[in-house]
Amino acid sequence: MSISFSELIMYLLPGFLGLWVFKRIVQEDIDRRSESTQIAIGLLLGISGFFLLSVFPRVSRYVSLQALRSLNTDDFSFWSSYAVLCLFSLLSGLFWGCVSEKGMSITRYLSTRANKKLRTPIKNGSESALRELINNVIKECGTYKFLARVYPLGGDPDRAIIGCAL
Repeated sequence: MSISFSELIMYLLPGFLGLWVFKRIVQEDIDRRSESTQIAIGLLLGISGFFLLSVFPRVSRYVSLQALRSLNTDDFSFWSSYAVLCLFSLLSGLFWGCVSEKGMSITRYLSTRANKKLRTPIKNGSESALRELINNVIKECGTYKFLARVYPLGGDPDRAIIGCAL
């Protein structure tokens, strides 16, 4: 199965819809990452959606990989297959966002196991560690209190204390 570059781009483009969903689920600010990382995530989600469409059994003549490969944009089966490809890319963004947020990814599992074996602390990104700290403090505060940052009087502003305000 050989495909041209334009076909490849067309098949992987819905992955950026999946990236849009992925960014809203994951608490990390994906927009702060480099453009190449965002493009790689979008393309991987597009590959995931394309894989789902190729594995998906042929339900009807309107949704199939063959209809998508025909590139006949006047045909209804092409657009229905492309809509299903977009839907699968959205669902893959949802799935991989949930997997990433729950910490169930293969890379996280392997690094956690290696850290336990080596007896080293589990590595968290600085943004994830700060967000985890703030989420824990908010849970301790309750729902009707708010989070405050307190600076020492005449001291170093980098040594702020984060806690609950009454």
